[in-house]
Amino acid sequence: MYYIKARFSKELTRDQEEQLTNFVIEGQAAQDWWQDHRHCPDAGAFWKRFAEKFPHVTTYLGDLVGGDCNNALAGVLDFGCEDDLEALEFDYLEFRYHCECWHFATWDRFTEYLKTRFAATSASWLSDEDMDPFDAL
Repeated sequence: MYYIKARFSKELTRDQEEQLTNFVIEGQAAQDWWQDHRHCPDAGAFWKRFAEKFPHVTTYLGDLVGGDCNNALAGVLDFGCEDDLEALEFDYLEFRYHCECWHFATWDRFTEYLKTRFAATSASWLSDEDMDPFDAL
């Protein structure tokens, strides 16, 4: 299980909550589409279509866009599945989300995107693979 939390300086508006939710939904759809098309023999055609379908995720991916469309997105394009949307939480100054991800996933790019695109004052993530829950007891 992967967990992410971002803090904001002001209470999130309904519009901001919708934008964050839509970003996660777009990320899930982009992940599914990538899995179905990752072996595309023409990287240029792949990225052109990807950018048309997933403009926000294309921005999120930054310098990865235009490169390898097979393995470069592994572990970066991992937002869970539709059922995980129930785990999206907005609590005054915080955004929280958790979902199952590939065990080598990293959400470093996700935390940075929350800061740069959504103006989070802080953002961090962890995986329960990186911790022993018994340490909290």
